[in-house]
Amino acid sequence: MNGIFRSRRFFSLLTVLLFFSFNLFSEETALPEDTALPEDTALPEEAGTGIDSEKTPEAGEKSITFNAINFLRDILYDKYPFRVDFGAEPHRHGSMVFGSVDYDWSDSFSQRFRLEYDHYLISTNSSGKLSNQEVRSVSLTPFPVVFYFGDGDIKSKERFTQFNIGLYFNYSITTTDSGSFFSLSEDDDVWEKIGLDDSSDQSVSGFLINNAEQKYTIIGPAFGYSLNIPIHKYISATIEGFIVPAYIVNLTTESETTYHVSGEYGVQKAPKSSVDFRSLSYPIARQTLALDFFRYIRIKANMTYQHLDLRAINIEDTEVESYSQHTITLRYGGELIKPANTRKKSSHLWAGLYYEMSWVKSYIQDVYSSEYNGKWVLCFGT
Repeated sequence: MNGIFRSRRFFSLLTVLLFFSFNLFSEETALPEDTALPEDTALPEEAGTGIDSEKTPEAGEKSITFNAINFLRDILYDKYPFRVDFGAEPHRHGSMVFGSVDYDWSDSFSQRFRLEYDHYLISTNSSGKLSNQEVRSVSLTPFPVVFYFGDGDIKSKERFTQFNIGLYFNYSITTTDSGSFFSLSEDDDVWEKIGLDDSSDQSVSGFLINNAEQKYTIIGPAFGYSLNIPIHKYISATIEGFIVPAYIVNLTTESETTYHVSGEYGVQKAPKSSVDFRSLSYPIARQTLALDFFRYIRIKANMTYQHLDLRAINIEDTEVESYSQHTITLRYGGELIKPANTRKKSSHLWAGLYYEMSWVKSYIQDVYSSEYNGKWVLCFGT
């Protein structure tokens, strides 16, 4: 008898488990309309399932499931306190990609993390000289403190301001391979460097190849601000600024030259040379002005200034003791944008075309050089 009762209990328990399993995994969670429940039957929320009876789908509807595409769309359209911005700026021989992540702890306080990666190539082919340069750069700017002042609603007619406090870090590697023809006379000091016999009265010629690698690191405090000013119903102005007032820069350069000499001398290598610079430089500053018309058209201009002032702390086989560089970049153009739902974000989607001009002035001890470059820039993001 005990075995029979045990079998009945087992089959009863198995029937109950199968019944609840079927209801748990079934797509239709509601019962037919003509089905009556006993008065003492517990509803799903009373049974501890955590399902709100008011939000339970009607008969024939499917239960709500996670959709990655809808989730990503909601993030891009600012339906969560978590916001994402990213974009790209293609070069002729490379591209720069960037992105930032924001999290709003409240309406007036947020945190931000921005990342940029730039990679491009520069080739020069002039009379008697060839040069290939590859640049890789990574910039990190965490802003643990972001304050908002004003109403962030896109339709608000009040001024909206944000102020950022963070840290700027940049690491760059530049590799340069260049080659040119040369001619050595008996009084050139290169003879001793490459171990040639300079007792001969004749000059030698050939082709030299120089391989150089430059690494530099920049770290310093960063501050930023943004001010949005509604001017008219369909016109608004945005003023943005970013500054690193002072930063520590460490630069290391290593180079090696190989001489392919005609005649009996063959291939000769000069000893490697290296220079280390470390100094406190200032500043890095960027100022941006933008005007939005009808919420879909933006005219934008920004100017960036950077000053490097270096002092040599370790010199090997070189007399360079100081290096100073001033870089000014001016960019202006227009953008097509899709308006965002909040003034905490510039837009949902945008694409811009700009013309960029840059001036670089360098001082190596008493030697001065200047360089100008102008180009068109295409940039897009979200």
